[in-house]
Amino acid sequence: SSLAWAYSTLGYDSLPLFENIADAAIPKLDKFKPQEKAMMALAYSRINYSFPYVFNEIASRSLHQIEQFGPLDTFNMIIAYAKVGHKSEQLMQALAEKVIHQPSHHFSPQMLVGIAWAYANTAHHTRPLFHAIAKSLLDNIHKLTANEIASVAWSYASVNCNHYGLFDALAEASEGKWPQFSAQSLANLAWAYSTMKEVNPRVYEGIAKASM
Repeated sequence: SSLAWAYSTLGYDSLPLFENIADAAIPKLDKFKPQEKAMMALAYSRINYSFPYVFNEIASRSLHQIEQFGPLDTFNMIIAYAKVGHKSEQLMQALAEKVIHQPSHHFSPQMLVGIAWAYANTAHHTRPLFHAIAKSLLDNIHKLTANEIASVAWSYASVNCNHYGLFDALAEASEGKWPQFSAQSLANLAWAYSTMKEVNPRVYEGIAKASM
């Protein structure tokens, strides 16, 4: 897994190389630690080739180890499967349960933003997960960057989850950050508030001014 990670980090994604790594690693997957499996999944999510059989094997051989996954392992695995759009209902559900039942301070606000995006992006709508993430984010909302605010709004609108107070808190956290929003983030934010029928004049005024 470390070899795959190293080459993917360097941007070297030779198909024969990664095929050989997969052929060597898969028979030994049961001996991999959670960190090694997560790193391998993340490495294969970063290259320009599709390896569905690798993700199938990692998923099926990780389920019995979920309790051993640390916060970073959990986050990396979730992001990897979301990036490639690989459907693994059992694994994603097990990882969601892991996030829900972990103490909230184990995941940074940035990690929670990424996890919300991942589950929204894969259309794996685990409502208890989104409520748990929102509850944690509300305590740290001002730590989010402008684009992270837009990402959270987009994620929750995408799964039609309006956790009490979340969109008001995102609006408040946006104050003073409008110049920092990218054009795409402004579009995502506008779409999210419109989709959720959130009437917040400050948000629409901020988007309008930042778009000029």
